[in-house]
Amino acid sequence: MTNTGNLTNIGNLAAASNELLNEIRGGAIADMKTEHEQLQSQFTANNDAAIAQFNSEKQAALFAADNDIELRRAALDSIFADATAPVTQRIHYYDRKIHSKTSLNIVADRADITRSDWVAVPAAADGVGYQNYPHHSGLTILNLTRAYSRNGGYPDYVSDTSQSRMQFIVAGDGMTSDEINTAIAATGAAIADTGGWNNAPFSVPVSVLTYNNDTSSYKRLYVRFINRPHIEGRLELAQEITQWGGDSHFAVDTVVNYPRVPS
Repeated sequence: MTNTGNLTNIGNLAAASNELLNEIRGGAIADMKTEHEQLQSQFTANNDAAIAQFNSEKQAALFAADNDIELRRAALDSIFADATAPVTQRIHYYDRKIHSKTSLNIVADRADITRSDWVAVPAAADGVGYQNYPHHSGLTILNLTRAYSRNGGYPDYVSDTSQSRMQFIVAGDGMTSDEINTAIAATGAAIADTGGWNNAPFSVPVSVLTYNNDTSSYKRLYVRFINRPHIEGRLELAQEITQWGGDSHFAVDTVVNYPRVPS
C-alpha cells in the first residue's frame, strides 16, 4: 500500500472518529441539559413550596400574635372599665329639706289603702334636684340625710298598730301613680322599704323605671308611704296609710346614677 492510501485511510478513520465523538458529545450534552433542566425545575418547585410554607406559617404566627394582643388588650380594657366605672357618675342634688306624710299631703291608693299614691319628691327652689338624666340600666343610689320611720301607736299600740315606711323609685317626669304601679307590675322593678328608728343618713339602691318602652332620660324621684304591722309576725294588720302608722319623714341629699355599673 502506498503512502497515499495510508493517508486516505487515516483521514477516513479520523473523520469517522470525529463524527462518532461529536455524536457522543452531543448526546451527553443533551442528556446533561435535560438533567440540568429537571434539577432546576425541581429546585424551583421545592423553593416555591418552602417559601409558601414559610409565608403561611408567618401569617399564622402573626395572626396568633395579633389575636393574643387583642385578647390581652380586651382583658386590660375590662379591668380598667371595672376600676373606673364608679368614677363615671350622674349626680342629682337635692336640698335636704324634710318631707313627711303630712307635708306631702298624701292620698291613699284606691287599690290598697295601706299605701299612698306615688308623689314626686319636691325639687329645690332653684330646680337643682329636678333634672334627672339617669342611664336606665345603670346602678342608681339614693342618698338620704335621714329616713325616719316611727310607730304611730308607740308605746302601747292600743289603736295604731302600724309603722309607715317609705318607698322610692325614679320614673318618667309627669307619670301618674297608676302608671307607675302598672309599670312596676309589668317590669318587676324592685321596690324596697326604707326608714328606721334613727336619724342616721344612709344610702339605698332605687330602680329606674320605664313605661311602655319609654327610655327617655328625663326622670324624677318619686316616693310613696306604706304601712306595715309594727312588729312583723304579729296578728295585727297594716292599717290605712293617712290615719295610722306615724308621720314618717325623710330628706334627700343626692340621687347618683352610675351609667357603667349594671343595676
